Amino acid sequence: DLRATAGGVVDIPHTITAGTGGQASISAQVPDGWADLFYRDQNGNGELDGADTRLSSSDLDLDPRVPGRNRVDIILRLFLPPSASAGNSYAVRTVLDQLLGGTSIHSLSGVTSSVSVIASATGMMKLVKSVDLEQARPGELVTYTISFSNPGVEGITEIEIIDPVSDAVELVTGAYGPGREVIWMRGGVPVYLSADPADPDEAAYSGGTLRVELSRQSPYTLESGMEDQIIYQVRIR
Repeated sequence: DLRATAGGVVDIPHTITAGTGGQASISAQVPDGWADLFYRDQNGNGELDGADTRLSSSDLDLDPRVPGRNRVDIILRLFLPPSASAGNSYAVRTVLDQLLGGTSIHSLSGVTSSVSVIASATGMMKLVKSVDLEQARPGELVTYTISFSNPGVEGITEIEIIDPVSDAVELVTGAYGPGREVIWMRGGVPVYLSADPADPDEAAYSGGTLRVELSRQSPYTLESGMEDQIIYQVRIR
């Protein structure tokens, strides 16, 4: 489920995993008036950037035994017309047609995404939570980072981030100094917050839930194109 502005673009990442060798082709079934292009996501980060190239037929010569041909990361970029009606949702189906090697058999695979159109003068919120360790043992510390950005065209205010904390971990008190459990990276500058609900700053932790109310002390606007982070540590029980 994705959102895009009328007259704007939206990128949909997909991964093709080869089960059988053979040449494939790919297509998108899009609403009338929309345009689409496929790209090879060279670094597999799910975002269209300078390293990526237009998808070619050689990219889709699939073979499960050959690295680089056994898995192909792609991005479908959609161009929405300015006339797209805000408030409507549209189905976009991506179809892979593979001619299995040495046969006349075609194998079809497909996935459907939903794109909701929003007005061009709209702020948007994107949240990504990441962790610094893939695996951890009891007693070890793990750092969580919640990155929040605004890919829309207007600023966003009155933001509250609510993050349930698993029972399998405990929040580390004083992780960044006395009374400092949470870091708010605001415009690249760290702001240290207390997780004590009785403290009047922006953060509060109780009942297994961390809440960060970004306009609690002073007005805060996440402007278009801006990204900040919330960072905290937990200990594995």
